[in-house]
Amino acid sequence: MSTNAVEREHGCGFMATIFQRRRGSAVRSLPPVRFNNKREENWSNLAKSLPIKVDEKLTKKPALPCSRPSFSRAQNLAIRNLNAPKRASSSTSSPWPSASPSNGSSSEKVRPQGEVSNGSKAPTRAASGNVIGLGQMGNSEKQPATDNVAIGKIHYRGNFTMGNIVRKSSTETGVLRSANKLDSETLKMMGNEKYKQGKFEEALELYDRAIAMDSSKASYWSNKSAALIGLGRLLDAISGGREAIRIEPSYQRAHLRLASLYIRLGFAEKALQHFKHSGSLAGSTNIAVAQALEACVNRCNEAEKNRDWTALLMETRCALAAGADSAPQIYALQVEALLNLLRHEEAYAAFKSAPSCDIDTYARLFGLDGGVLLYSIQARLYIAVGRFDDAIKAAQSAARLDPTDEEVRALMARARAVAVARSRGNKLFKELNFAEAFNAYSKGLEHEPYNSLLLSNRAACRSKLGQFEKAIEDCSLALRLQPSYNKARLRRADCNAKLERWEASVEDYEMLTREAANSEEVGTALSKTRQKLQHQ
Repeated sequence: MSTNAVEREHGCGFMATIFQRRRGSAVRSLPPVRFNNKREENWSNLAKSLPIKVDEKLTKKPALPCSRPSFSRAQNLAIRNLNAPKRASSSTSSPWPSASPSNGSSSEKVRPQGEVSNGSKAPTRAASGNVIGLGQMGNSEKQPATDNVAIGKIHYRGNFTMGNIVRKSSTETGVLRSANKLDSETLKMMGNEKYKQGKFEEALELYDRAIAMDSSKASYWSNKSAALIGLGRLLDAISGGREAIRIEPSYQRAHLRLASLYIRLGFAEKALQHFKHSGSLAGSTNIAVAQALEACVNRCNEAEKNRDWTALLMETRCALAAGADSAPQIYALQVEALLNLLRHEEAYAAFKSAPSCDIDTYARLFGLDGGVLLYSIQARLYIAVGRFDDAIKAAQSAARLDPTDEEVRALMARARAVAVARSRGNKLFKELNFAEAFNAYSKGLEHEPYNSLLLSNRAACRSKLGQFEKAIEDCSLALRLQPSYNKARLRRADCNAKLERWEASVEDYEMLTREAANSEEVGTALSKTRQKLQHQ
């Protein structure tokens, strides 16, 4: 394709330069002209001899302003040569010469004036020799970027925008396609970047996408395990680590990660096994920690077997300090020790401080015995603190895991008995039948002698029956089990006041005031009791 001097100098912007706007000027299209093949004249001389007529259709449309640029003599000569008419082919009847595409072919033709494809604006000749509608010059109207764009019936292939020609390179297209279709390795690397930034949720999503594409890569499962650890989902992380080792048994980093998980979950023996397979990555320090934890766990089991609750409490604290900070079984043994030491409030605090754990998942990973132990101790704790409905559910879950366990069956029966006793006693107390309510609560205490809720309720019945000394005994036992049980303390203060034991009553009221500063009832009772104490 030949290129003239002006095109080389101005490039693609040359057409835009010719059609610059100027205030007050208008572009008018010439009527179609037939050229005589026998006579060839210069375009400028021919234009002077032609009569200029204004197209009536164009006068009804707003004129497009443009400006006439100034050029040098050489540039004007190049423009005249560029705009010189070609010989009309004798085989065509069109009044306009055929427009030649950039590749030199002349198979496509331009519609005559007044027959432009948009039906509203007549074409005018551009500096490149192509025909462009007035409404399509400059940046006034952008054409859609398609593979085959028709402008005034001249077809251009590729991405094309009027005024500014934009073509997307093959490299840019490839990048866009690869962004939509990432391979599994790219997803893994993106997940690694999110993991380094501490965005574990996003990293986990990327690792899952990589696994969905290729689940046979051990590194994907191991990295997923790391992200789950960052989210605190240790049991799920165990499953990911196990899958990584199943795929690649010699994967040392996966063994190291699993060993660290087992230490946190209190399985020292399993941790030592995986440290051996992790090679030099393990280090002597990690092995020493696992060995110390193993010794603590063995002592815990021995203390529980001997029912030495004080020793069990001490050894569970030792195991937690040794690295088993997320071990459900260690926390359960600690709760059991505190319950048997009648320190129910501390037992409940230890239970609340333990990391959340799906006991069914725990039982699936580490055996049914572990799950039964966790559900059973949970049921015992709920009975002790008066959450009887929750206690029944926990006992039922333990029985579901092991229906043949006799201890679990006895625990379920006990939970139901105390729940019925509390419900029946409350109903009778509301009916002012204090004697029968007292019997109901006492029956519940036969199944669970150290239950602070039943003790406090029975104390209320005794107070109504005038048995203040016995009521004080029940309240004192309830407060020994749960020192922050304010309802039992309030009842004891009232019973001491009824017995004119003003000093003991003031002591309880002052403690209640510190814990419930905004209680008007407590403040009034304290003031009256102090006055009585002063008079005495």
